[in-house]
Amino acid sequence: MRERRPGVWELRAFLGRGADGRPRQVSKTFHGGKREARKALAALEVEANAGKHGRPDTAATTVAALLDRHLDNLERLGRAPTTTRTYRGYVKQLIVPALGSKRVRNLTAYDLDLFYSRLAAGGRSSATIRQVHAIISGALKQAVKWDMVPSNVARAASPPTVPRAEVRVPTAAEVKLILLEAERRDPMLGRLLMLGALTGARRGELCALRWSDVDLDAGTLRIAHSVMQVGRRVEVKDTKSHQVRVIALDNAGVALLRLHREDVDARAAATGAALAADAFLFSDRSLDGTVMVEPDWLTRRFTSIVEALGLDGLTLHGLRHFMATQLAARGDVSARTLAGRLGHAASVTLKVYAAYFPAADVEAARHMGELLTGTTATART
Repeated sequence: MRERRPGVWELRAFLGRGADGRPRQVSKTFHGGKREARKALAALEVEANAGKHGRPDTAATTVAALLDRHLDNLERLGRAPTTTRTYRGYVKQLIVPALGSKRVRNLTAYDLDLFYSRLAAGGRSSATIRQVHAIISGALKQAVKWDMVPSNVARAASPPTVPRAEVRVPTAAEVKLILLEAERRDPMLGRLLMLGALTGARRGELCALRWSDVDLDAGTLRIAHSVMQVGRRVEVKDTKSHQVRVIALDNAGVALLRLHREDVDARAAATGAALAADAFLFSDRSLDGTVMVEPDWLTRRFTSIVEALGLDGLTLHGLRHFMATQLAARGDVSARTLAGRLGHAASVTLKVYAAYFPAADVEAARHMGELLTGTTATART
């Protein structure tokens, strides 16, 4: 979808590749807004898939052609540019050279296992091979929906397993050191990181917060958006889960944001500026709050602090893990409650933080002992 001039769009839908390997497509001109143009493009692709513009020869479609079409479709559906750019890198560098010319209908699980073995022999990590497998499997899953193949042969393949990496979770003492140093360097940065430690919000979610998302009287914070950054390009989008969540703030969180608002208002008043109607909560380059703090800026500042403090291995995402592990270890915070704060499915929270629920497990053992013996049982730790 390309805007040739204001309100005039060129729409193109990929039809696959012909027997000669050349791409085939259909295009049309559309007049209207961007949202309507996206809908028109989706309709054009549906028509193309239905054969109104001539279906591609699916029997002759190559793996390279399928991957190209699949990634175009992911972009149309709104997949993050950082993700599709990474996928295209794997496709170009690893998948196409080995499997690109093979016809999709002739691809087998053995072909994939042999490909994965060769990648491993060439020094590629298990994590990389798993990522390659996920891309191929996703494309084949879509090919099944497009009636290009009867089944997804990647489901029968055997990519290597990847051991879960140990996450460096900061201690409470380390987090306090980081927050003190951040406050010393820049009060706004200190408050931003403090809010991250209190809520477990992702860095993009913190940067996307606006004052309209805060209800200090109710003590709640609404997390509805996230900031995506690719190089110098910055874009506000939905959260990672595409869901809005409202989380509670304790007295410390409310006091923190009241102080921050007083400071923001004072800075604006001192220069004659007026805070914008929907200003960002954290803004480092504008007094009216119209310029957000960028995710990469936040990461650089955090990295500078931990390096200065000699806290090796800590990342900004560690503040999120800190909040999650501290609450999980309490034993009186359910996985569902923790998942709600994190913006996870409860099953994901349990999978990632299961090892941090020891107190809850001990309590469960005590309860079962009392239930079945009728006496107070002491769980072994």
